[in-house]
Amino acid sequence: MALDDKLLATWSDVDMTSLATYNESMAQHFIELQFCAVDWKANLIATDNYPSWCHNWLKKKRKENKCPTDSHVEEANAPTMKKPRVQLNSGNELPAQPLYSIPEEQPESGLFNTVR
Repeated sequence: MALDDKLLATWSDVDMTSLATYNESMAQHFIELQFCAVDWKANLIATDNYPSWCHNWLKKKRKENKCPTDSHVEEANAPTMKKPRVQLNSGNELPAQPLYSIPEEQPESGLFNTVR
């Protein structure tokens, strides 16, 4: 499909000809996919994997079409995929109050005697 310029936004947008070609190809490569009604196993695989495959295919094509001399410029301007680090407080100070407190020793009562 990609070689025929039929990249879709989602797998559910596939046309009947491409779907039939995909199902036949999958059945030829993986015998166990033939043992189900209306090719549901092959379609489940496509539904689960198509978004990731499409993203990687487009990424690969963009990389192949890039000019080698411009690669460092584009990488420097590209947004990072990392999430920003969350800081619990400003600077390197410790919080004013601890997140938990250790109870102070209480006088022994008859309810909760501890073994010492």
